[in-house]
Amino acid sequence: MLPPILRPIEQLIKFLGRHFFVKTAKGSLDGALNDDLLLVCHEANAEAAILPKRLHRLIPD
Repeated sequence: MLPPILRPIEQLIKFLGRHFFVKTAKGSLDGALNDDLLLVCHEANAEAAILPKRLHRLIPD
């Protein structure tokens, strides 16, 4: 239980948390990891789309 002087601060924090998106440290880390994974997947997909499937057809024997 908080002392009476801190109750308005607690109410303000709850109010702000309901009306604004508040990220936790874990949420921020998870978001950053997801962004990195999406970037890696995107780069891999871009390479697969650009590079030919069979290189031996392009290189004569």
